[in-house]
Amino acid sequence: LAIGQDNFDIPALIAKLRERRVSMVQSKPQFTLIYDTPNWLWANHHLSSPPPAISSNNQ
Repeated sequence: LAIGQDNFDIPALIAKLRERRVSMVQSKPQFTLIYDTPNWLWANHHLSSPPPAISSNNQ
C-alpha cells in the first residue's frame, strides 16, 4: 500500500483506504488492521509486530 502526496490529508486518505478495503479484504483480510485501528499508519509498516504502546507497556 503506497502512500503518496496526501499523507498529511489523513481524513481523505482514510476515506480512500476504506473504499479500497471492499476489494482488498477478499484477498488480504489482515489489511483491515490498517484501516480499522488508530495505528493504521504504523500497521502498514509493521503488520507482524505489536503496537509501540503495547511493547512499551510490557517492558
